[in-house]
Amino acid sequence: MRAPTTCTTRLLAAAAVIGSVGLGLATLGCNGSVSSGSRSGGAIKRAPGSAAPGAVSQQVASIDVTSPEPGSWLADGEVIVTGTVTDRIGVGITSVLVDGNPADLQPDGSFTCPVICDPGMDTITVRCENAVGDREYSHYSYMVGETRSADEEVLDAVLVRINPQAIPPINTALINFVGEFDLESALLGLNPIYTNPAAFGFLPLEITLHGVDYGTVDGRIELLEGGLLVYAEFHDVNVPATFSTSALGIDLDADLSATRLTATATASAGLDANGNLTIQLSPAQVGIENLGIANSPLPPSVESLVAGMVGGFLEGILGEKIDGMIPGFLDEQLGTLSQPNTIEVFGTEVTYQARPTTIDISSAGIEAVVAGNFTVERAEGVPQAPGYLTTPSVAPVLLTHKAFYASIDDDVVNKVLYTAWQGGIANLDIDASTLQSFELEGIDALTFEAISSMFPELEGLVALDSPIEIRMRPLLPPYLQMNTETAPFALCLGQTLIEILVENNGAMQSIVTVKLQARVGLDIGLENGELRLTHGTRRPTFLFDVVDQPLAVFNELRIQTMLTIVVDAMLPGLLDVTRQIQVPSFLGLQVTDLELTAEGSADDYLTLSGNLVTVPVVPDASGATAGAPGAGAPGTPNGTAVATGN
Repeated sequence: MRAPTTCTTRLLAAAAVIGSVGLGLATLGCNGSVSSGSRSGGAIKRAPGSAAPGAVSQQVASIDVTSPEPGSWLADGEVIVTGTVTDRIGVGITSVLVDGNPADLQPDGSFTCPVICDPGMDTITVRCENAVGDREYSHYSYMVGETRSADEEVLDAVLVRINPQAIPPINTALINFVGEFDLESALLGLNPIYTNPAAFGFLPLEITLHGVDYGTVDGRIELLEGGLLVYAEFHDVNVPATFSTSALGIDLDADLSATRLTATATASAGLDANGNLTIQLSPAQVGIENLGIANSPLPPSVESLVAGMVGGFLEGILGEKIDGMIPGFLDEQLGTLSQPNTIEVFGTEVTYQARPTTIDISSAGIEAVVAGNFTVERAEGVPQAPGYLTTPSVAPVLLTHKAFYASIDDDVVNKVLYTAWQGGIANLDIDASTLQSFELEGIDALTFEAISSMFPELEGLVALDSPIEIRMRPLLPPYLQMNTETAPFALCLGQTLIEILVENNGAMQSIVTVKLQARVGLDIGLENGELRLTHGTRRPTFLFDVVDQPLAVFNELRIQTMLTIVVDAMLPGLLDVTRQIQVPSFLGLQVTDLELTAEGSADDYLTLSGNLVTVPVVPDASGATAGAPGAGAPGTPNGTAVATGN
């Protein structure tokens, strides 16, 4: 049994609602726009000899589409729909419409009709009408467009741009970072230090460092053509040390002091032969200004010689240490980014990978493109698919009036939804045992009593305390369409089988199986630093066909009402997942002025843009400070927001 989700919780709650309302047909309202079953002008038609009023009539006709095969993936949207329609009550079929277009109907009931399917997920509706005005509907969903192998990554998945406005707050954060740099450990790790006898053979010298103190700290990053300038400086550096020289018989404890220690390097980014993003750092240039030995008994000439010798030595050794530490650290982080990572989603292992493909650094900013991939082992029972659906993408030109931009291709979103479907994450089995994983107020059991008002035809045939089970099997993956006519986004569910079973004579027996196609318009926004998908006042629209009802023939209006409640219950659970997506922080900086827009000439990229601001450092009652990482470090004024990227 798959671990229950928020969606499951809401479905169970919906079952309780269905059981508690006990509404009759006269008071049932429909929140969604629904199309299904046998109807004429919206009214249920009774055929001669059919069930009594209140029950649906026998099927007036059966519709069977043979091509394209229902639920298939179509590379081309221009298709010829073929099929047959069979008269069930002997009055004759007079017309067939396919998506509102008249079909060529033959005397034997076969029909053909050319249609053009829209890219993405599309549903074809076939309607037939008989000589007395009875109508029958059937609905068939398809995935339309180009597909790529399930293992193939999404190219140009994410575009990132950092503009010069982001540099001042980044520099402020860098000051905090440099202030936390463990310069003492870096220097003490050099002990003991020996001079080069070949250069100063007459004065062999051994130096042991004991610690490092410094005053204020500064640091900055500057945008250059082809790279970055990285600069850090420490003011008023003091290094307690022991100087030993056998030539002069001196074993001296003294302080090395300098007015400033600086380190400058340039960094360029590129891709190696394997396509991994790497950082190339130029040899660091280290400078030590006004280095001297405090309280030294050495003669001034010897002190000057020792200070110059030690200064040059420390500059060289510090440069080597920086050259070894920083590129290795950056390469390790970027290497992790490029490696596959596996996470568990509702008990299913999903592997994801982000691979940088290009990076361009100039005085105008930093632009990077990342390819992304999500893969999963296909779950048993999930339909075979030729691959994930991809649409032509036109990358947006990211603007420059904000500090940063990040654009994500809609193919990435749909690859995630496809991967979830392939892994069986969307397959739900909801039964009595599922309740053991919940603490739901007012729901102690999942029994037929909860839905009995929807199926009065089973009164006396099924005990009210009989356990029930709901099974959901999406035959096509969920699909997100962008920039629709009525909403920025639309979530499409195509050909999902919903089966309700009840325990009868010790075995689970099917009551009804319905094929459902649903669609809901969505808005996306930001609330408390979280991305939120909402449907606002929009109601889901859905089409359904009754596939099987082996125990009794049910009233379709009641099925329609039940599906409305189920879809309404599913929707918040699906949308709640987005609340787990936090807007990321960056170097402890606060993200402000966030906007979400659809970008690109094809409106197929979702762009998040914003500014950066340093987090104010606020003293607490004890005089300590809180705020950004490194807040209160030397050189950082307390109680103020140092810089913004607005």
